[in-house]
Amino acid sequence: MGFSYFAGDGTNLDIDTLDIELANPVSENNDVRIGLAWMNVDQTSGNDETSWWLTADYIYHYDGLMDGGGIFRPYASAGIGYANDGGKVLLRENGFGWQLAVGTELIFNSSLSALLGVNFYGMWSDFGKTDAEWEASLLYWIEETHGIGLEYRHSNDADVNYIGLRYLYSWQ
Repeated sequence: MGFSYFAGDGTNLDIDTLDIELANPVSENNDVRIGLAWMNVDQTSGNDETSWWLTADYIYHYDGLMDGGGIFRPYASAGIGYANDGGKVLLRENGFGWQLAVGTELIFNSSLSALLGVNFYGMWSDFGKTDAEWEASLLYWIEETHGIGLEYRHSNDADVNYIGLRYLYSWQ
């Protein structure tokens, strides 16, 4: 379980985002995640709008590269969701969508890791219209239960750069 706050800066707009995630390990290599991103969009034209994106994802972690002490833990995920894009920053539409992601976690030790990845997403109504979001984060676990992180994201289509803080809680 976790939440994040991101401040985004783009051409003609500023975005404040609250991300809430709930993840459940299905097995050692598989997770299911439900997330909600709530965005307040301040446009230089003076309009303030709200966008949100509700998602459900299946994540597969390929742990074969970690055998023998490797630090790479690649992942791939696929998911569905619903977007209400009043701020016109996601895909400038409301409706059901899809998302795919690939990346790797770099595990330095039991407390410190980094994540590099790219997320692709689009609307079911128009598969030709997609966007990509790049992310890089650093995560530090305190006592195996609480995690704190710093994250950078860049959304290609909206050309927005985000800097965020993350808190995670693990009940395992």
